[in-house]
Amino acid sequence: MSSYTAGPGRREGKGLIDVDLEFDTGNEQFRAEVSAWPDENTPAGELSPPATVEGLWQQLEWERRLFDAGYAAPG
Repeated sequence: MSSYTAGPGRREGKGLIDVDLEFDTGNEQFRAEVSAWPDENTPAGELSPPATVEGLWQQLEWERRLFDAGYAAPG
């Protein structure tokens, strides 16, 4: 468990709390999954400008990938 030590001019125990910054196995697994997803799913090569028809279709495909993976509107 990590804890905060009051610095100069601060009184110990006044509005300070211990904070646990450790992640459990499930959280670490989720973080690894979310971190790896863009590397595995970002389109290869150069993308067309978004104001073009091809760029619009590329954007829609990216949005579809995000949605299919459950990342379009996490919550």
